Amino acid sequence: MFKKLLFLIALLVQNAFAAQVYVEEVGGKEIGASEREAINEFIKSSVQNHSSYDLVDSKEGAQIILRPKLLKLSETYFLKISKIENGKVTKSSRMKSKKLSDIDRVTERLVESVLEGKSLEKTARVDNITDAEVKRNINRFEVTRQWFIGFGPGWLNSSNISKSGFFWKLGHEWGLDPNFSINLTLDGTSLSDSSADFTMFQMGLDYYFTLTKTSPYLGVGVGYGSSDAHGCTEDIFSFSCSDEHEAKGWAATINGGLKFFRTSAVNVGIEAEYAYIFDETVYGNPSRMTVSLAVYY
Repeated sequence: MFKKLLFLIALLVQNAFAAQVYVEEVGGKEIGASEREAINEFIKSSVQNHSSYDLVDSKEGAQIILRPKLLKLSETYFLKISKIENGKVTKSSRMKSKKLSDIDRVTERLVESVLEGKSLEKTARVDNITDAEVKRNINRFEVTRQWFIGFGPGWLNSSNISKSGFFWKLGHEWGLDPNFSINLTLDGTSLSDSSADFTMFQMGLDYYFTLTKTSPYLGVGVGYGSSDAHGCTEDIFSFSCSDEHEAKGWAATINGGLKFFRTSAVNVGIEAEYAYIFDETVYGNPSRMTVSLAVYY
C-alpha cells in the first residue's frame, strides 16, 4: 500500500511539472488525408514516449507547439518538425525517407530531436535507422590518391649539433574519407657542415578538422628511423668511426599543419613535425623538428 502511494505521488509530481505539448496537423498536399492522419498519430505517440512532456488537445495553455510539414521531391519524402515556444520557433529538424513505411522511425527521431534539443545523429539507435541511412552507410567513399613532395628546414637534437639542416620528404597519401587520410613517407635531414643526418620511413595517419578548402589537421606516424652524428676521428696515422654516434630502430612522429585547396586535384600543405627514435647514441635518443612546404598531386 505504501509503495502504491509513493508511486501515485511521484506520478502526480511528474505530471505537475511536465510541459504541455500540442501537435498541429501535418502541412503539405503531397499525400492523402489518411497518410497525414497516420503521421499525426505517430508524432503524438512519440511525444507520449517522453515522460517530461504531456500531450494536450488544445493550443490554449500549451507551452510547446509542434508544427510538422511534409514535402515530396521526386521519390523522396522530407518531414520537418518545428518546435514553437511563446510564438517563436526555437528548434527545427528535418529528415528524409525514401518511402512512407519509414515515417514512424522518422517521426520518432524528429520528435526526440526537437523536444530534447539533440542533433539527429544522436537520436539514431540500432532499431530506428532508416533505409536511406543504411544505403548511405553502405556506399563507399571514393578513396583519393596523391603523390607529394616537400622540403624545408630541420633541426636535429641529441646529435651534438645545434645548426639547422635541409629536410626533404617524398610519399603517397590515400584519402580514406573527408576527415582521415593515411600516408607512406620517406624523408631525410642532413647537416652539411658535420655530415650528421636523420632519415625515416613511416606510415602516418592524419585527421582533418573541417571539410572546407583550407583545413587544419593533426597526425601521428610510426616507422623505422636512422640517425648518425658521424663521430669520426682522423689523424695522419688512422681514421676511425664509433657506432656510439649512430642510432637505428623504431621511431614515432607527431605532426600538425594546414592544407590548402583540398577541393582541387592539386593541394598545398604547410606542416610541422616532431620525430623521435627509440634507440640511443652517446648523446641520447635522436629527435628531429622540421617545418616543410609540400605539394600534393
